[in-house]
Order: sequence, then structure tokens, then C-alpha cells
Amino acid sequence: MYSDFISHTFATLLILLLYSCKVAVGQTGDIEDEELLCRRCGHKVTSAEHLYSNKSPLALSHRNDTILGHDDTLIQLFQNAHENRFELITVKQADVYRHGVAVYDASWFPSYAWRITVCPRCGQHLGWSFEKGTEDHHSKKYVFYGLILADLLHKDCRFHNFNCIAYVLNHAM
Repeated sequence: MYSDFISHTFATLLILLLYSCKVAVGQTGDIEDEELLCRRCGHKVTSAEHLYSNKSPLALSHRNDTILGHDDTLIQLFQNAHENRFELITVKQADVYRHGVAVYDASWFPSYAWRITVCPRCGQHLGWSFEKGTEDHHSKKYVFYGLILADLLHKDCRFHNFNCIAYVLNHAM
């Protein structure tokens, strides 16, 4: 009986958390308020002005959704060699650390080399940089980023999540 209560409480909490983030991600406002953060530590990764649709012919699927107030943000599903799947958004600029040497093998964007990107604050894997014609770690050649949607959080979700948790915990006990 108690485990059913806990399961129900957890399910309610999860629904409220997901709903609050969906509402927050769809909000519009000042462009400087429209930021995506590292889900793990809250580091500002990118903002609405840097969203960029770059469709890959190698995506398993794609869809458009509202991200940071942009109704037609391209979200693409990719699968790596280890059969892990990732939903990516592409951006022109991101505050991430590009790790290692860029390689062309198994790139999801033909004619672009890729390298793993991580959060400069906590080291969380956030996606990949895609670079044209470079193997130099510090090169300033053309770069765009494929960021893993599940590892990002809208700036306002931090506050919505805490409010939802507090509400559920206060009303479920």
C-alpha cells in the first residue's frame, strides 16, 4: 500500500516536472533571457540567437518543435556506432570545451569533422562540434555544434522544477 502511494507520488512529481519544463521551453521573452543551460550544473551553454537549422541527410528522423520561443527549431535523431541515440539541435555558437582531435569518420554531417564537446564547468558530455576542414584543436575555422537536447535545460526550468518538487512534497504528505 505504501509503495503504491510512493509510486503515485513519484509519477505525479514527474508529470509536473515535465509539464513545467515544456511550458518554460515554449515561453518567449527577451532574447537574453532565452538560454539553454547544462542540465547537470546550470552553466549557460547557448542562447536563442544561436539556434541554427542544419539538416543532415544521415539523421534517422527529424521534427520541428518550439525551443526558446522559436517555433520551427529542427530536432534530429542520430545513432552512433554503439547504437546510442541522441536528439540534437544545432547552434552556431556554444560555450563548451571541444575535446580531442576532430575526425571525419562516422560524421553525421558529411564533409564535416567532429569532436566531442563537454561542459567547461562540470565536464558533462553535451554533444559534438562539427568543423569544416580542420584537425587543429585551436583552429578558428567554420564550426557549428550539435547539442544533445536531453542534456540541456531552459534557464527558467531550474525554478519551475524546484517549485513543482516543493508543491508535490508539501501536498503529498
